Amino acid sequence: MEMFWWMGKMKAKTKPKRSFKKVVRIYCEGITEKNYLRALIVERFKGMTVDVLPKLKNKIEVMLDAIHEDLLSAEIEDLMGLFLVLDMDVLHKDKKMPLYSRRKKELEKMMRSKQDKLHFIESRPCIEYWFLLHFVFTDKLFVNCEAVMKELKKKDRLPDYEKTDDYTQTVYRALKADINRAIQNSIKGCSKRRQHGEQYSYTCMHEMIDALDRIHKG
Repeated sequence: MEMFWWMGKMKAKTKPKRSFKKVVRIYCEGITEKNYLRALIVERFKGMTVDVLPKLKNKIEVMLDAIHEDLLSAEIEDLMGLFLVLDMDVLHKDKKMPLYSRRKKELEKMMRSKQDKLHFIESRPCIEYWFLLHFVFTDKLFVNCEAVMKELKKKDRLPDYEKTDDYTQTVYRALKADINRAIQNSIKGCSKRRQHGEQYSYTCMHEMIDALDRIHKG
């Protein structure tokens, strides 16, 4: 009996320990989101392990399938947050809103017991609208990303803005001093009472920053 007790004790000691790192996973569509988010995370969320996984083919199905696999995986217990960052203009243009809405409800149902882990960070029409809110509040409906970029490129904003890898690596640094204004403008737009069927621009980026702040501080 004594020998078996000793062997059991040794086995308990060698049992792998669960990781207590603050691990977050973010899925996004392309280089603009990837570069902005990585710069934001490096400066604002030091010490957090954040995987930013761009899906450059711009396939909503690919990202939704990846999140579905994450939710079924054992490692979901170790993930502090799971985010999907989306430009909604693409979904509207490609007529994929019904598919997205259905899959979103399915994923939220899977995470019902831990819903605070799963976040859908939408911007309509695109993340450049979030950049614009660093300078001014507007909630008018921009028909596409090009229309937002026209406003963003005014001389007192980001006149040289372009959707290239090199330029978008500098965007967070150019905007960070006004991030609190953008957060307040984003909250204002999302909390505003709307008429039935009203079409408007919005972003949920403030929700992502709030969630990451809470994970980081907790």
